[in-house]
Amino acid sequence: MFLTQESPGKVLSLLGASLFSLFMLFGISATNASFSKTEFSLPDPFGPANVVSALDNFANSYSKFVEVYLVQPGQQSYAVYTDNLNFVIEEAGPSILAITGFDALVEVGSSTNQGEVAGAFEQVVVSELYPEESQIDFDRLYSLLLLEE
Repeated sequence: MFLTQESPGKVLSLLGASLFSLFMLFGISATNASFSKTEFSLPDPFGPANVVSALDNFANSYSKFVEVYLVQPGQQSYAVYTDNLNFVIEEAGPSILAITGFDALVEVGSSTNQGEVAGAFEQVVVSELYPEESQIDFDRLYSLLLLEE
């Protein structure tokens, strides 16, 4: 009666034995093995070369996945967020300072007398070369450079 009753242990052990025998028969037929020699060797899927290449491929594809679906959208969202925030700060900043009364505390920088295009600056700072003249115009700088040759 013990042998006729089915239990999970009996079923799994018989299933394991049948899979083992099928794997052994597949290995023998794939390598054309006999008792004396084997013509072909089975590939080793767990060899160091195969495992490292599989891990490398997996890491590369996971890195690309993270880059495309997480990093790039995050960078784009952050860029849009900072652009919008900077615009709001630039546009609303003076009004908020005027409403709160803190506009008297803000110093006006020297950026108002600077040009808005490249080459619009009229003065150049010369530091160690000529310490007595801290700022000169372009004509003076050009003449000094010609004399230094």
